[in-house]
Amino acid sequence: MKKTYRPKDRPSAAEQRDSRHSTPGLRILHEDAQLLICEKQEGLLSATPPGTREISAFRMLQQRYGATARTPKVWIIHRLDRDVSGVMVFALEEGAFRFIKEDFRARRIERSYLALVEGSVEKDTGSIQSFLREDRFGAVRSVKAPRRTAKAPGQDTDEARLAVTHWEVLARGRGMSLLRLRMESGRKHQLRVQLSELGHPIVGDERYGAKMNPLRRIGLHAHELTLRHPANGASMAFKSPAPSSFWNAVGATPPSTAPTSAAPIPAPRSVTPPPDVRAKAMKRTTTERMDTNWDSVAPWYAQLLSEARSAPLEEVVLPGTLALLQPQKGERILDLACGEGTLARRLAGLGCVLSGVDASKELLDTAIAHADGIDYHCLDARDLAQLQLHDMDAVTCVMALMNIDPLDPVIKALAATLKTGGRFVSVMLHPAFRAPRQTSWGLERERDGTRHYRRVDGYLSPGQFEIIMNPGAVAGGDAPITTWTFHRPVQWYVRLFARYGLLIEGFEEWPAARLARDDAAMARLQREIPMFLALRARKV
Repeated sequence: MKKTYRPKDRPSAAEQRDSRHSTPGLRILHEDAQLLICEKQEGLLSATPPGTREISAFRMLQQRYGATARTPKVWIIHRLDRDVSGVMVFALEEGAFRFIKEDFRARRIERSYLALVEGSVEKDTGSIQSFLREDRFGAVRSVKAPRRTAKAPGQDTDEARLAVTHWEVLARGRGMSLLRLRMESGRKHQLRVQLSELGHPIVGDERYGAKMNPLRRIGLHAHELTLRHPANGASMAFKSPAPSSFWNAVGATPPSTAPTSAAPIPAPRSVTPPPDVRAKAMKRTTTERMDTNWDSVAPWYAQLLSEARSAPLEEVVLPGTLALLQPQKGERILDLACGEGTLARRLAGLGCVLSGVDASKELLDTAIAHADGIDYHCLDARDLAQLQLHDMDAVTCVMALMNIDPLDPVIKALAATLKTGGRFVSVMLHPAFRAPRQTSWGLERERDGTRHYRRVDGYLSPGQFEIIMNPGAVAGGDAPITTWTFHRPVQWYVRLFARYGLLIEGFEEWPAARLARDDAAMARLQREIPMFLALRARKV
């Protein structure tokens, strides 16, 4: 059934004149030859829809700089919803636009939001993970998984896409909570949908189930934005303090902040009333964290390790990991996502004191059968903080980081377990050359013979795929055994490690264990195109 969305409890004309957000407009936070950083007020569109002349931030700036169709002079890089206030960045030069746009796409831009939500959020910190899909009415909702996963990240698709949000509670009171939010992705209505499905809709957001509206607006504010300047690469951070009403609503005192803006940019004279926003009513569901443990593939994995096909693990991954880690007798080491305990037993045999963590009970049952004094815990890596381990000499995570999402709480927790100077060694399939459905072998016929090559169809855009672990058996009629894998470019890992004080000091790329015997050209290619990427980081 269709539903017409008309915001209730709009301020009267008199109340608008007395409100901080009374006249929709922009305030300048920073301006130079390449960039313009503004504070958008609630009620103002980011950009005017095609075919209309409604007031918008973009249109106001176009008039301010005298932009025309032939000489744009202003480029819009990202958007905020009409009823969301806060920091926005515009480009004043086409080269700057391309630079900042790419940083947004590669998620090098850091953004945080403040949200006033209904109810008392129980946990002080947490993460929300779901696939988001927009329906034909413009409403966004979570689904358990995409219907198809064949397209590479970055390709246009109407299918659901993975969205991850991290929250921190700043204050609670009067039946509401004030949260600081950080998105790993930037999907349409991501914060509004995920908080609603968590059971804590943003106040005033009737479209996504809110019942309270103490602010007479949607309680969402783009609080902080950090980016690199396109001219010199310098890091720049801008903050827009949320209205004091956000804090007052929960009975908290607003933090003291100095004025950050100049006079508001005047609005254009011709203004047309905003169109009604129509949307399909959305059913509220519970957002569940994606289950990525390997219980469902444990029997297959155990069989794989017992056969000769595990040569990459035995001949490349394990010796390479030990060489990077350089374990010393008596060191306390945590093996994260330890599986059936192969690496943990190797390290224990060298005299190290081992702890192992894995979410799969079946894999851990195999590990415990050969425990050898190793302390095992059946725990999701994303809940590692629950163990409260401290002063570990090293942490390892072999062939698992690409199967875990969100990864932020994992890296944060493992960094907290390490002592200063402690090492973290991780090994994964190389994201540039071994990404599912983005890379493949190719064969090209030439006059002097055939040429093998490695084809790369995508790399920089993060994405997620459900993969079949036993393709050969499936071809023979067996049922598929599937699990999830998550593609991230190398820069994504470097940035995440740095966020939690892990300095990468070792970077190695390893080829496959066994090369083609009867094809010298293919064997050379296998030597040149790495299968694995290994990183060693140190806590500083």
